[in-house]
This record gives sequence, C-alpha cells and structure tokens, in this order.
Amino acid sequence: MQTDLNQLQIPIEELEDAVDLNPRLMLATDICRVFILKHRQRLLSVVLTELLTFVAIVAFAMPLGLIVNRSLGFFSNDPTDIRAFFAVLFGVSWTLLSSINFYLWQKAKKLKSLAKLMNEIEKYNQVIQSIDLGVRLDLARNPQQEMSQDLQETMRVLRTTRQSLIDALKVERIIREHQTILGNRNELCNTLATNLETLMTFELRNETSEYGSLVQNALQIGIAVYREVENLQNR
Repeated sequence: MQTDLNQLQIPIEELEDAVDLNPRLMLATDICRVFILKHRQRLLSVVLTELLTFVAIVAFAMPLGLIVNRSLGFFSNDPTDIRAFFAVLFGVSWTLLSSINFYLWQKAKKLKSLAKLMNEIEKYNQVIQSIDLGVRLDLARNPQQEMSQDLQETMRVLRTTRQSLIDALKVERIIREHQTILGNRNELCNTLATNLETLMTFELRNETSEYGSLVQNALQIGIAVYREVENLQNR
C-alpha cells in the first residue's frame, strides 16, 4: 500500500518559497508566535537564536574593539583596563541586541496573520505524522493490506487542506507586500472558499470513519485558515 503521506507535509523549503521566509522574517514570526500568540513551544528556539546572536555580536565587536583601543593607546594589561574593556564591550553588544530586538518586535506585530498560519501548518503536519504512524502500524501487521476507502477519503481531505494553507500563505504575502494588487488575491480567496466547502462535505461523510477525528482536525485547520484570510481581506 503506497500512501505518499510524506509528500502531503508542508516542508520548510515550500514555506520559504510561498512566503519568502528569510531568516529575519522567520525570527520575527517566531517572536510573534511566542510572545503575541503564546505559542510557548517555540520559546526555546527564540532563546537560542537570541543567545547565538549575542555571541556573534560579541565575537565581531571584540577584535574590532581591541584594534581601536590599541591604536589609540587606551588598552594595557592592567586588570582595571581589561575589566573596563569587557564592560564596555558587553554593554555595546547588549545595546545592539536590544536595538535588533526592538526592530524585530515592531515587525512581529505586523506578522500576526502569518504567525497564525504557521501555527496551523504545524498542526497540519502533526496530523499527517499521526496518520502516517497509524498506516505504518497497520502495514506492520498486514503488509498486503490495500488502502481503505476511509484512508482514501482522508487523504483527499488532507490534499484540500494543504492547498488551502499554501493559498492562504500566498494571500498573506500579497497583502503584506502589495496592498494594491487585487487580482491574484481575489482568485486565491475564491479558491479557499471552494476548498472550505469541499472540506465541509468530506466532514459530513466521514464523521464515523476510521480517521474521523483527524478529518475533524483538518476541517478545523481549514476553517481557521479561511477566517484568517477573511480578517486579512477586511484590513
């Protein structure tokens, strides 16, 4: 039985293509998810990034500071001078990091819709992983098993949900970068509405199926995505 469930996941490469997810935008989105949307699972990632950024600033500033101090004759082997040098070094580095964080915070406040969509994509990928695990267990018990009707229907739901997520990311990017461009945005929004209707139809047919709870999760993701795009449209 071939399900190709892994191909239904949304990898980071596809996100980068749909959103232009450069490191600066990714960090600002993570900050929004952690501190505005209270998505604490991303807290460790943000803290580690902050720590690495501070270390990188210090590593860059230290040799530059040593060169400047020696050229001006301000630096000696006296412990007091050394302590003063490091105090200034860490103070300047902390000020620079604070300035970067202020910029990212201002940007993060404008990325709430994108952060919400990223949360839904994370949920969607978790649904895929749950189904994939169940399928693998079934295959381990019965390697000759054929794909059930319930699984086929569930995969159709997932494909529709996946397309809705990608289209929503494109709508968000269009609105964020090109407020005046309406053609592609309206077309994508119409597609999202159609996808939501399709998901509702699948939900009615699969309430008691083997994958009913996961279909419900996909439906909730689809509804959340559609609502967020409506919010974007109304800005």
